[in-house]
Amino acid sequence: MVKSALFLIRIFRVPIEMTGVNYRQFEILLKMKLTADFRNGTGAFRNHTSKRNSFIYQSLTYALFGAMLGSDDI
Repeated sequence: MVKSALFLIRIFRVPIEMTGVNYRQFEILLKMKLTADFRNGTGAFRNHTSKRNSFIYQSLTYALFGAMLGSDDI
């Protein structure tokens, strides 16, 4: 699951770097966060069903806030 999330983030490497983010550092921090979240019994995810739902909800929330903050119209 961590590898698939990192693959999706790599698609957006250029826009992420254009915002001034150190991409290598961003990728390392994201990998550490996702690894901690997917460990058994620890992190934000507790069981299999909530693990998938929480990941989807978290991804959609980050995408929504990213779109709002990245938009010049707001």
